[in-house]
Amino acid sequence: RVRGKREGKPENETGADDWKSKTEKAGCPFIEECLEKEEEEEEECSSGLQLDYRGTRSTTASGYTCQMWTSQYPHRHSRTPYNYPFSGLGSHNYCRNPDKTNGGAWCYTTNSGKRWEFCGIKQCN
Repeated sequence: RVRGKREGKPENETGADDWKSKTEKAGCPFIEECLEKEEEEEEECSSGLQLDYRGTRSTTASGYTCQMWTSQYPHRHSRTPYNYPFSGLGSHNYCRNPDKTNGGAWCYTTNSGKRWEFCGIKQCN
């Protein structure tokens, strides 16, 4: 892979047009961010109910930002690290499935009009 500089230009000119197109479509202004995003997406999968998912995705399938599990705002809830020990909850807003919900990893959202949503983590083969 070609690693780019902060200006969004490749270190060598090979593939410059491809990278420009790819970064614009992905919505990340710098090549490094696209590469990081690509690597995260490749790694993020979990099987079954995704009870063991410990990735860092913090947005839902439709793009809502996840609420921190230790926060009670904007949604009050009982899925806390104290009530669900060993389920990967903590002072973060990463997608998890602490209560064995059918459908996989999910989170409460920071949008007061949308309580929770699945995160769309891929099933591993």
